[in-house]
Amino acid sequence: MKNNYLYKKKNYIINLIFLLFWIGGILSFLVKNDVFTENNWAGGVFLYLASFIILINHKKNNIFILIYIGLFGFLIEIIGSSYHLPFGEYYYTSELGIGLYDVPFSLFSAWIIISVFVIQILHYSNVSKKLWWLMGPVLMIVVDLIIEPVATGPMNAWVWIDEGLYYGVPISNFIGWGIVSLPIFIVIQKFYTDEYKQSIIPIAVISFFVIVSIIKSLLVPIIIFIMICVFVIVRKKINA
Repeated sequence: MKNNYLYKKKNYIINLIFLLFWIGGILSFLVKNDVFTENNWAGGVFLYLASFIILINHKKNNIFILIYIGLFGFLIEIIGSSYHLPFGEYYYTSELGIGLYDVPFSLFSAWIIISVFVIQILHYSNVSKKLWWLMGPVLMIVVDLIIEPVATGPMNAWVWIDEGLYYGVPISNFIGWGIVSLPIFIVIQKFYTDEYKQSIIPIAVISFFVIVSIIKSLLVPIIIFIMICVFVIVRKKINA
């Protein structure tokens, strides 16, 4: 009983720290003050905290799957940054912290967070698990449509050399996301087991990008997020 209490207390503390980073991140786009705007390390720590909370709230088997996703995604990012495949030509700035081969270590966390967010969409909208291998990559692309305008715009987390029509992001990036997400969701469909106690951390991270989109008047990401919410609600009612 005592150990369980200590675990819950530690969990509350780390969630509180995450919340402070979340609020600080939003304030960095609202308040012109060095306290909020001159912290290049904060974005990386924010992602580390988010992925850590997600991992400790998953079953052991699922933790290994999520670590695989993080490592696989990070490896693909190194290949992508070095050889411009499969996403296109881009480079990371210092906004997401230190890394390896010019890829921030926090990208390991980012792939976990986004993948779990998509898993939650599939779970809450009652999509048959037989279709996860197909719907997962499609939703990963949709979520990236929310993230990219903020990450490459106000955040300046990475820069596209090959500019495209969607807020300067090339279509090759979204094709690449679909290709990379396919093996991820094949593994998830086969080995990931249902988590009935879902963490709010993934939606908190995605909502961060949505709120920044509102602050910076980036209309399309806001519309896409609303469409995701409507999709989940409608599917939930149909299958109720």
